[in-house]
Amino acid sequence: MKTLIEMILATSLIASVCLAQNSGEASVKAMPQSVVKTVPVAGDAPVILIYSTIGYPPPVRPGESNPNISPRLVAALWNDGRMIWSESRIAGGPPHRQGRFTGERLVSLLGSLEAQGAFTNAALRRPWFGPDSKTTRIAINDGRRRLMLESWHELYEQNSNTVATAAGLEPLQGRNREAVLREQPEEYRQFRNTWSEIRRSVEALIPRHGEPYGGKIPIPDK
Repeated sequence: MKTLIEMILATSLIASVCLAQNSGEASVKAMPQSVVKTVPVAGDAPVILIYSTIGYPPPVRPGESNPNISPRLVAALWNDGRMIWSESRIAGGPPHRQGRFTGERLVSLLGSLEAQGAFTNAALRRPWFGPDSKTTRIAINDGRRRLMLESWHELYEQNSNTVATAAGLEPLQGRNREAVLREQPEEYRQFRNTWSEIRRSVEALIPRHGEPYGGKIPIPDK
């Protein structure tokens, strides 16, 4: 019987045809083709954007280059399920990864915030940080609803002996952080609770695995 080799092309697959020596029947083995995936970010803004800022840049010595003072991405989420996130969940910055999440959970988060009145609560828009400090920003914009939160508490409370209160940064000195926060003014407690809800929800959307991302980072200049 005459030997026959067929090459079958399918989406991202290379099929190799192996001939059986005795029966003349062909068996096909499919091999995945490596694909470089890139989240397109040009022309569309994320619905939720979380990033940190460096604040006032530290001094540099004569002859040294200026430090990198660009904002550092923590996470960016789009309506269609695209997502970019940093492996450093607090400080942000590279390395970044990309993946997809279930869009219904984003809809649920936005609906919950709207039900709480977060998008119309002017008090939530008050920034909480001191002069020249590092901060984290959470920007939400789905075209109809907008919210901007800014605070320094995440970055500075990485120090286990520090708590960010409505009055500023304080040493805990043996106190319990949660107990201290429960004693804060209602406006500040509401801000922290809304912040925590958003951060927990976004963290839950991050896929367990993702692909490296080295493309454009969608952070506004200001």
